[in-house]
Amino acid sequence: MTSTELFEIKHSEVCKEAEKSIRELAGSVLILATLLCTVNFAAVFTVPGGFDQNSGIPILLKTQHSDLWMLMVFLGVALYVSVFTVGTLLSILLSKFDSDDFYIALPVKYCTVIISVYYSAAFTVLACVQALNVENIFMNKDVWWLLFCMFVLGFVGPLILLDLSYFAFDYMYHFIRYSVSYKRFIHVF
Repeated sequence: MTSTELFEIKHSEVCKEAEKSIRELAGSVLILATLLCTVNFAAVFTVPGGFDQNSGIPILLKTQHSDLWMLMVFLGVALYVSVFTVGTLLSILLSKFDSDDFYIALPVKYCTVIISVYYSAAFTVLACVQALNVENIFMNKDVWWLLFCMFVLGFVGPLILLDLSYFAFDYMYHFIRYSVSYKRFIHVF
């Protein structure tokens, strides 16, 4: 038996547990990504101010042209990133979970999912803030809660993102570092 075969036999239970935990994580994040995708898809077709009944053009396009376009850009990016997240999660769920997949493919997909979920949520919140700006909610009401949400999104959110993805990024760093070191070692001899 080769060392790889022996390792796979001895660590088959660990591989099954890792597969189970990755599938559970992907399933719960898939619910979040699908929800974000659904909300952003519906928001793309719900323009603040409504549409003109005669021409079909958004009413606020004449008065707040750049603000409305900025809202559409935020919604479009949020929709694109959330669809990208759903696709990446489906590729994780449909993976074969061979022992080789745990070296590069699954950690890279895991990091991609964490980053894309964060950006999808961030652009969704930015679109919400821009929609409130288009509707002039800021001028008429006390929006302390919105400032608190922006603080959480801008400061606490990246800290949570780093905390959740530290082990995956650390693994990728050491993998790349030792791969490069190994190649240098071979070229020396």
